[in-house]
Formats: sequence, structure tokens, C-alpha cells
Amino acid sequence: MKRKPKKQDMKNQISINQFGYPKLGAKQAFLSGETDAFSLIDSVNNEAVFAGKAAPTKLIQAWGERITMLDFTAVTLSGSFFLSANSGGQTLRSGVFDIATNPFAALTDGIERAIFANRCGFNTADENNPHPHAACHKKVTTAENAGRDRHIFMLTGETEGHTDFSGGYHDTAEYSRNVYLHAVSLAAFIYSITVNENRYATFKLYGLPADNINITESIVNEIKYGLNWLLKMQDKDGGVFAGIKTFEQTDIIAPEDDPAEYELLGKSVYATVAFAGVTALASWLFRKTDEKFAERLKDASIRAWIHFAEYDASHVIDFEAEAKTAVSGLCYQGTCDFDGVRFWALCELYALTGSEDFLEGAKESIPADICSFSPDNAAGFGLLSVFLHPDGGDLELRRKIMFALRVKADNLTSISEKSFITMEDFGACSNMKIMSDSLTLFAAAMILKYPEFRIIARRNLNYILGANPLNKCFVTGFGQNPVRRPRHTLSAVHPDIPPLAGMAVCGANNDRLFDNYLKWQLPRGTPPAKSYGDAPSSLTTNAVSMPATALLYFLITIV
Repeated sequence: MKRKPKKQDMKNQISINQFGYPKLGAKQAFLSGETDAFSLIDSVNNEAVFAGKAAPTKLIQAWGERITMLDFTAVTLSGSFFLSANSGGQTLRSGVFDIATNPFAALTDGIERAIFANRCGFNTADENNPHPHAACHKKVTTAENAGRDRHIFMLTGETEGHTDFSGGYHDTAEYSRNVYLHAVSLAAFIYSITVNENRYATFKLYGLPADNINITESIVNEIKYGLNWLLKMQDKDGGVFAGIKTFEQTDIIAPEDDPAEYELLGKSVYATVAFAGVTALASWLFRKTDEKFAERLKDASIRAWIHFAEYDASHVIDFEAEAKTAVSGLCYQGTCDFDGVRFWALCELYALTGSEDFLEGAKESIPADICSFSPDNAAGFGLLSVFLHPDGGDLELRRKIMFALRVKADNLTSISEKSFITMEDFGACSNMKIMSDSLTLFAAAMILKYPEFRIIARRNLNYILGANPLNKCFVTGFGQNPVRRPRHTLSAVHPDIPPLAGMAVCGANNDRLFDNYLKWQLPRGTPPAKSYGDAPSSLTTNAVSMPATALLYFLITIV
């Protein structure tokens, strides 16, 4: 009879970024308890290489603990190390971690493999993929079901003989596919290249010397695969269908054996405008390497925008109903700010075409929060578009963005001074919010020339990758304490092996309303930051998320 593993005592632990720390970046860890000093120990020879003074201990209400931050940014040595400190009469130590030029290389590779493994309509058999499946979900019901009342999508219309909807990626825990979330995810992957054009796999894209290639062309291939599916989702009139979904109760079954009937959802304002934004962005990306594909993307983007503009001019759009259905059927429980996605699309179209109409539209539709990078509000991608514009963008718009960016970054800084990270309430999809905040802070550091914001962004990343009160790396298959039982159907098909590695999950959620695991399995009074369950039944905390995974990929390539 096998013994059950002992439950890990989370008290008096030193939590770290379980992937390690950049050699030249900020390096911080958290100790649960109090201490005055700590040491960094070389794990090979067991000798101390650095002695540091601990920061003042803080009571972090959301964590339910007194926390001490250990800062060893001054260390620029490469190697494997662990932290040691005395607290409460005990000598505590962290797990072993690396300090390296690029400690996240394995994670970028893992995410690329995970995205490939989640392809729909494709045979993913590969020697590096432990969860392969055959080509799947080739048939979709289109007929009179598209746009019916229960979908509540605004842009209804005929499919005009359009029948090929294969491709894309299986969303979250289901085998459904959602255009809006695909668009936001692909934007994050694309910007991971454009923001870092001198650091990442851009040999073919930009003609850089081979020594600048740090990752393979895998992410470019996945971007193209996702874009090709989005192009199939555009109807001849320019409108874009919201996604592919089944309304049947599905069992845990391999994708190619799935008997459920999948239906084409009606055309959606959110899908159409997000489509316009990401295809405009992608057209600019591929302009040097695949001119024909770039022109196809440009044409699709403009047709989508024209379709939306004509509809917007002649209809009253129920944005609340649209927001509820933009991410229909997925674990995501948030709402979507239409002003944000519209602003993003207008900025991308202006960058691509140079049309003053798009510029004036962007100025007139600046959202209340211009600095978000999550499905809640994708306006942050518009921010990047303005500041990465080849002609420097519009001065008036840049000034407005810089002011809003400074206000948002200062607010996030205030929160981090109380809670170390930029999260206090831990609602649904908290990890996405934390990563979005990190990208906002990175943008502020880059645009406003204020490096202190980048330190907080890295602290947020440390939280996602293990420096949190659960000592949990919120990524499947990586770290010393990874996500082991995600809500992910493809992984559940093979319960005898570890889940597909490289996928980020939603994270802690203090709202138990939509999550039976939290409602019935988690003790009452559990602190918000610990309201998480590593179980498939935890819909709102442990479902894998393509947008969260894409934001994580973007984040680890820039911070």
C-alpha cells in the first residue's frame, strides 16, 4: 500500500521563482515569518556567496501571513543556489534555483510545445509530445443554428456557403474554440517578437545574424496556424463568427474520438473588432517575409472593420449582452471592455495604413483604462502599437497615453508597497490580472524611462512562478511544485502520465460562487491568496488558459 505524501507545511517557508532569476535583473524571494538577515548559498559547494539584510516584515492580509522580502539583486554570479535564513528558532532554506542570463529558456520552449499540442484539426504526433492526438473536429454544424437567440450575438447573418472552419486551438478545459480569446492570445505572442526584435527568433522575420536567435521559429509557426484559423472564421461580408462550441455534455475523451456536435456561433462585435486588430498587427509583422500573407491579413482586417463600422452606424448594440457571450462557455468569468478592444483595433489599423480616420477614431475612443493587457480589456496592445509605430505615432495620443500610464503605474506601485505584488482582492483569473499589471509596469518602465516599475513587474512574475504563499508554480509540468491536476481535457485523457507541460492556470480566486471545489473543499476563512485548488474540479482556479499562457510567454520574454 502506497503512503500518501505528507502535506507540505507552508509556514516558515522561503518561496522563490522556481525557474530562477535573470543574472542582471531584480532578485527577490519571500519568507513566511520574520528574520533580520539571510544568506545565498552555492548549492554545489555549500558555501555562502552573499549575506543580505532582510526588508521589514509586513502583514499581508490577502496572504494571511507576516511576510519578509529577501532581496539579493546585487548578486550577478551565475550558478545554482539556495537561500538560508533563521526564523523562529529554525534554520530555513529555499529550494535550489538558478541565476542565469536567460533562466526562462526551458519555459518558452515548453509553452511553444504546449500550444502546438493543443492544435485542433491537426495530427500533433511528435516525439516531444506526450499527449498526441490525430486530426480532429473537422465537422461543424452551420445551417440555421448560426446566430440563434441563445447565442445572443449581435452580428447575425448567413454563412454564404462557408464550410471550412477547421484549425485553431482547443480553448481552456474544453475542445471549443473562441475567436476573441484567440485574437488576444495571438497579439501577446506577436508582441513578444516585435518588442524584442533583437533578442528572439527573428532570423527570417528581420534578417538578423544567427547569434541573435535564442528560441526556435516555433512561435512564429503557431502564430501563423492561429491566424489561418481566424481567417476561416471571417464571413464573405467581413463579419467574424464568434467561435466553435458544443452545447452537449462532453466526457473525457481524445479529441479525434469526440462524438459531440460542434456548432458555429453567430457573428460577434467583439470577435469582429478583435479580429481586425490582430490581423492588422500580424500584417505588419509578416510584411517582410510573406508579402502575400501580409496583404491577405491587411485586406481581412479592413473588411472586418468596415463591417463593424457599418453595423455600428445603423444599430444599437447591446454591449452588455455581447460581453457576456464574447467568451461563452469558457472558464473565464470576467467581463470585457469593448472600448478597450476597439481602441486596440483602431491603433493597429492606423499603424498599418496611416489613415487619419483610424487615428481620429482612436483619439475619440480612448478607454477609461488604457493600460490593460487581458481579455478584460485589450487596450494595452493599442498602447504598444502607438509607441512602436514606425513613424513615432501621433504626439497628442502619445502624451495622453503617457499620462494615463504614469497614473496606472503609480497606483500599482502603491498596491505593491502594501502587498509586495499588485494584487489584493484575488478575484477570478487573478493570474491574468497580475500578468497584465506586469506588462503595464514594463510598458511604463520602457516608455517613461522609470526602471523601478520593472522591479515590481518582475516581483509579480516571481509570484506566478512560485514566490507566493502556496509555494506554487502556476504552470503545468514546471518548477519544484507545479500544477499537477489541471482542468484540461487533453491531459485528463492520459491520467497515468503528468499533464501537458507549459500551460498557465487561472490562479487563486476568493469568489466561490462558480467553483464547487472552492465552495465545498476549501475551509472557510482561507485567505484570498490561498483560495486555490490543484484539482480538475476547480473551474475558476485550475483551468488552463490560452490567454494566460500567452501573457506569461510575453512576460518572460521582456522582464
